[in-house]
Amino acid sequence: MKRVLVDSNIFLDYYLDRRDNFLPLGEFAAQFINRAVKCEYFILVCNATIWEVSSNLKISEKDVWGNILGELKKKNKVEIASYSHEQVKEARKISKDKHVAFNDALFAVIARDSSIVLVTRDNHFFVELSGIADAVKPEDLE
Repeated sequence: MKRVLVDSNIFLDYYLDRRDNFLPLGEFAAQFINRAVKCEYFILVCNATIWEVSSNLKISEKDVWGNILGELKKKNKVEIASYSHEQVKEARKISKDKHVAFNDALFAVIARDSSIVLVTRDNHFFVELSGIADAVKPEDLE
């Protein structure tokens, strides 16, 4: 089973069933999550991911775990990624140097150091952070 780190925008696409012009982002996210439930992927998230989803949806972190990650949690297909003080320091530097959000820099460092793919829709990972971690959109994940 392939392990992947998942950015908050994927869970927001799923929960809000978002669309981008003609692209069904919510459907892409739902298909990806269903594939994880069926044991194709094991999902890692950061505490910051839970916080971002909670803040954007204005729900509690407990509700994020219950309503958005609930099925993954029931099937033991999700866990919190750990990271070190050194990774935080590196992410701060990357964030400053590349003018990207700290959390995005941290996600890239964690994915790189864990040798896993980052599943995201955030363009920063495909442009400014492209040399740090492998990133892929959920619909492009093999």
